[in-house]
Amino acid sequence: MRYSRCIKSLMVRAIFIASIATLVQVVMGQTNDKAQANKAEGPSVQITTVPPRYEPGDRMEPIAGAVSGVKFEEHKVVIFSRTDQWYVQPFIASPHTEIDSQGKWETDIHLGNEYAALLVKPSYKPPDKTWNLPKVGGDVLAIATARAKK
Repeated sequence: MRYSRCIKSLMVRAIFIASIATLVQVVMGQTNDKAQANKAEGPSVQITTVPPRYEPGDRMEPIAGAVSGVKFEEHKVVIFSRTDQWYVQPFIASPHTEIDSQGKWETDIHLGNEYAALLVKPSYKPPDKTWNLPKVGGDVLAIATARAKK
């Protein structure tokens, strides 16, 4: 009788330990899956505040957005505004927009009909103006575009 109690007690403990081990594997697996998903997403940039459409004059309006998938302090955003061509913003002499510690960015730009935000390495030297936006690759990590608000 004592022998059967001892076996029952060992079986209960073994089941308990196996259950805990399974639970740990499930939790760790979910954590690794989330980490893999975040890693697989890669660098991205969004435009969350879109300026209005260009009107004659030299008016500037805010544009803002967010980035993910990179170390914020090691990257910049470059904005382009398109009328007849894409023009770097806000100024030729200062084309890089800082990213804050939350991954947000914001700057005032000259208005256009369409806007582009490029997530770039600080070494990226944008053209003053261009007919076509650059492709993702090299110093350009991600691109987002948005039509001007009407």
